[in-house]
Amino acid sequence: MKVGFIGLGEQGAPMAERVLGAGHELLVYARRPEVRAHFAQLGAEVVGAPAGLGRCELVEVCVMDDQQVEDVLVGNGILEAMAPGGVAAVHSTVHPDTCRRLGAVAEKHGVGLVDAPVSGGARAARAGRLVVLVGGDGVVFERCRPVFDSMGVVIHLGPLGSGQLAKVINNAFFMVQMGMSFELVRLARELSIDLEGLARALPGCTGASWVMTQYAASSFTHLVPVLAGGREHTIHTLEKDFGIFEYLVGRGGLDADLVRQLADYGLKLLHRGGELVYDPAVDLAEYRRRIAMLDSPVASS
Repeated sequence: MKVGFIGLGEQGAPMAERVLGAGHELLVYARRPEVRAHFAQLGAEVVGAPAGLGRCELVEVCVMDDQQVEDVLVGNGILEAMAPGGVAAVHSTVHPDTCRRLGAVAEKHGVGLVDAPVSGGARAARAGRLVVLVGGDGVVFERCRPVFDSMGVVIHLGPLGSGQLAKVINNAFFMVQMGMSFELVRLARELSIDLEGLARALPGCTGASWVMTQYAASSFTHLVPVLAGGREHTIHTLEKDFGIFEYLVGRGGLDADLVRQLADYGLKLLHRGGELVYDPAVDLAEYRRRIAMLDSPVASS
């Protein structure tokens, strides 16, 4: 299949490499010269403008947010340049309504659109172990599946927007688990539990989670690895995603107060004031003071 890819960052680049490695013909657009050179060396065709990807049967988009997705597909003319029967896939985590709106635009051009956000991060992308959460028409999805299969586990969740709904639920779990993992290990310290033994035990126990497993692997010094792009990028990304979650549950009249509180605590641990790395030299009262400061007018000014 002839595949176009735009959004070749820390996660998008290894995704595109997996597509190329699976034998698909790959066209890419990138602004950075070093990225263009890298993919040209791998054998991909580098186009000079996003609309150049319109020659592809499938165009994959892995940019940061809703506005960038819309700019790429509509503002830069990709959907307009695609032939009828083509498909655009949104791998970015965005609002489901953004995907539905763009799906309607794509339909006017005879093009299908699926939302296919991914979970796992850059390391999983390089290993082909991402989870691809897909929403969209089943027939359109099947046209994309051979390409998505090169990236990892592919799950079709329902109509357009369903992949985004699943992704924001996943990210809410992630944020809640950060806060709970930090607190439970703090309690283990206060109970004088052998933390080295606990770090070996927990990943195989029923209370294991991805966050706790990562925390245990660092001997409970790093709560979670900072995602690609650094701490500020991680915070911005998670806050964006949780904002989508809050809007969706609020619009549905659902009670999410407990989830909101727990996720908010997890996010605060990622802020500079909350410390990502647990330093035994800093006592718990100091950590809580720093976290409380994040809510103060002075801290936010």
